[in-house]
Amino acid sequence: MNIVWFKRDLRVWDHEVLAAAAAAGPVLPLYILEPALWAQPDLSARHYAFLKESLEALSASLAHLGQPLIIRTGDAVEVLAELATENDISAIYAHQETWNGWTYDRDRCVIAWAKSAQIAFYEFQQHGVHRAMNSRRGWAPKWDAMMRQPVSPVPDRLAPVKAHTTPLPTTAEL
Repeated sequence: MNIVWFKRDLRVWDHEVLAAAAAAGPVLPLYILEPALWAQPDLSARHYAFLKESLEALSASLAHLGQPLIIRTGDAVEVLAELATENDISAIYAHQETWNGWTYDRDRCVIAWAKSAQIAFYEFQQHGVHRAMNSRRGWAPKWDAMMRQPVSPVPDRLAPVKAHTTPLPTTAEL
């Protein structure tokens, strides 16, 4: 089974990560609500209200394909490790996130954990921002090439997987 870790790109249409993971096998679509992320100063209750609406829409879109979104709350490494003990996870697919230092550090921890757990981790670039460039030279042609890529197809169907989801906490609980 492959995990598609949804972070900020909460849609099924033109979602390269979802298309690639579905082509490789059964998919467990996952969103991890991370309380430590929501404690960061650049997030607010208004952001959380929008996120909840977006997750409901995403789950409905995924359910239409055969498998609703699985939501877990906690530290990303701990959540992924728990899922790996519950399921035979072949790979984790995710978009490369370019948000803030906290998410960058979190992603590095997840990648290190996946490597130690011998679970493949595939990270797809999501937009024109390129991580780890030594200079801005050459950025524009890379951006142009990415923007010319064809739209990723929506999978025809997702096979149902056995995994429990947890309810989203209220804003006050978070």
